Amino acid sequence: EIAGELASRLGLASGDIEEFAKARTAAAIAGLIGDERPEAAPETASVLETVVAVIGERTGYPVEMIEPGLDLEADLSIDSIKR
Repeated sequence: EIAGELASRLGLASGDIEEFAKARTAAAIAGLIGDERPEAAPETASVLETVVAVIGERTGYPVEMIEPGLDLEADLSIDSIKR
């Protein structure tokens, strides 16, 4: 869900979704997105903000609580299906 929403918002290829779903932290997802969008060269901070916002929307966690380095599964209980 999270990866699909990010792909939709950021105009990424559907093949990228699988890679994003494997990432364990918001920072790792933002890094992968930056790698996939070199032509757009988004600022890492704005990509990370988008990642955190989508995680918050999809999980109900306040964005202030979602730190970039938190493990999505271990720290936030976001399983692979939700990612």
